[in-house]
Amino acid sequence: MRDHDDDFAFEPIPGLPDTPPEGEQVLWSGSPLKWRLGSHVFRTKWVLVLFAILAVSSIFSGLNHGAGFTRIAVTFATMLFLGGLIAVFFNVLGWLIAINTIYTITNKRLVIRHGVTLPMTINVPFAKVARADAKVRRDGTADISLALLDGNRLSIFAIWPHNRPWSWQGPQPAMRMVPDGARVADILVNALTRELHAGSEIRHAARPKVVRTRGQYMPVPANQHEPAMHSAGA
Repeated sequence: MRDHDDDFAFEPIPGLPDTPPEGEQVLWSGSPLKWRLGSHVFRTKWVLVLFAILAVSSIFSGLNHGAGFTRIAVTFATMLFLGGLIAVFFNVLGWLIAINTIYTITNKRLVIRHGVTLPMTINVPFAKVARADAKVRRDGTADISLALLDGNRLSIFAIWPHNRPWSWQGPQPAMRMVPDGARVADILVNALTRELHAGSEIRHAARPKVVRTRGQYMPVPANQHEPAMHSAGA
């Protein structure tokens, strides 16, 4: 059986298609949590809830139509089985996505290497970044996204599922379900701030904080005016 790592044997550094140019350094490299990405991206908890509701509804529907006990029991069990099967499928798919994904933060850019059947690499230079957002959960994992400056867009088909969900400002590349998220966000913030300072493109030099409360994003100052806290969905 062919090892999936063979597809990336050409990489001089895991996650990078080429050797970084002189002056560029890798600050952090990692992957999403393997068995958590699927449940997070595909919301498998709600899939199970939906099929549990359908299973319970099938009992009342069977009773109203005079169905026998055996038929009601079979329908109930079938709904639960289908829900569990779909949840397992999504979790396995998330695992496949995670093991083929490497996020790399350098002092110049964010690199997202991903793809189960069609490997691709997304480069996000810090000079193109308008804002960074970090959502750190209670378990320490985080989603860290980058909003791009006007005129810079990425196709959702090229970056999914490594994008900020429910973003109404266009697709935003993101690192999903990153372990030790507060530390990773801090590394990204420091690199982004230093790079923008070096290019004299930053207006606000205050050191940003990473919010550790669930359901909140803390904008990181970059090529924008001083940011403000705003709420975000899951």
